[in-house]
Amino acid sequence: MSLRLSTILTGLSLSSIAVIAACSATSSDSNAFNNGSGGSATAGGSGGQQADASQTTGGSAGSGGLIVDAPLGESSMDPDSACVAEHAQAEKLPLDLYIMVDRSGSMQGSKWANQSQALKTFFQDPQSDGLYVAMKFFPLNDECSPVDPSCSGSAYVKPLVDWGVLPGHASNLVSAIDGTGPDGCFTPTQEALTGLLEGAKQRQISEPLHVVAAVFASDGEPCCDDCPCEENSCIGAIAGQYANGSPPIKTFAIAADPSAMGVLTAVAQQGGTTVPFDATGSAQQFIDALNAIRGSMIACEYKMPVPEAGTINPKLVQIEFTPSTSNDPVEIPKKNGASDCGNDPGWYYDNDTNPTKIILCPSTCSMVQGDENGKLDILFGCSGTQT
Repeated sequence: MSLRLSTILTGLSLSSIAVIAACSATSSDSNAFNNGSGGSATAGGSGGQQADASQTTGGSAGSGGLIVDAPLGESSMDPDSACVAEHAQAEKLPLDLYIMVDRSGSMQGSKWANQSQALKTFFQDPQSDGLYVAMKFFPLNDECSPVDPSCSGSAYVKPLVDWGVLPGHASNLVSAIDGTGPDGCFTPTQEALTGLLEGAKQRQISEPLHVVAAVFASDGEPCCDDCPCEENSCIGAIAGQYANGSPPIKTFAIAADPSAMGVLTAVAQQGGTTVPFDATGSAQQFIDALNAIRGSMIACEYKMPVPEAGTINPKLVQIEFTPSTSNDPVEIPKKNGASDCGNDPGWYYDNDTNPTKIILCPSTCSMVQGDENGKLDILFGCSGTQT
């Protein structure tokens, strides 16, 4: 998906999202975009002439700068009909991954070597630059019993390698891998998964304008007689609790051995990522899984921009997607929230009253990510006095 910034005033084409901000003179509703006293939209005078893509702002339309040539309450904005006084860019949000890595004894041999090589390669890949990562291994020690008798996961909440941004953070992560071996006595899945998700949730709360996800890599079924949750359905329900919580946290699952596919399928299905990644054959499979996780979280959430003048009216935001196979943009409907998405195209705010994020529904996110040459436009309507 190629995201480009373009405005009808400058005709810019950059490697980022296309955003149009249509700003009014003083009104706070859709009537602000009517002709009003300024007549037709202009690019430097007091009425009459339609703004052209090659023109730049040099004056005002009436008292409020460039205005839209038609009401936008029940109709729509588009780059050809929306005249703008400025452009505002919707920024892609930083991506944070908390990775929980299996170091149980059954990982010895090629499985541990493949996993370690893949993680190091991923952390040092230039495509991962800008990614925030935290990491921990499970089990925590070589004892054959839970760290916490209640299996609450509290001992796994805080990462062993704390949050940091790549590429500078890569050396800390690589050192931790080199200093760890597959010597754990058992596979405390309930503890490790619960702690991983709670840690990711705490990170999301502390960094609300980041996108935080959990990555759980394992080679086997839960193995801890002292923990109550060992059935696949019970483990999956833990992931489901956090995927449907507030804030929601997705869980990506990577299987290092076929025996782990059952429980990790439950984790992925209820954790909001559908299916686990199969990395049972090689380091490259593990690398491909990590790359896919990184890619799947890109272009799904955007930060609401702040225009230089005026205030964005959340009721006057429109999203369109133009597939690479067509020149006809398709409007993406606004939804009331994640639960309203279903399998339909759509987008929603993190908070309808005071939004800070624009979030694409899963089907729309997949569509955008699957079309490298498509174009996503977010058109913002503004309220407030322009200068």
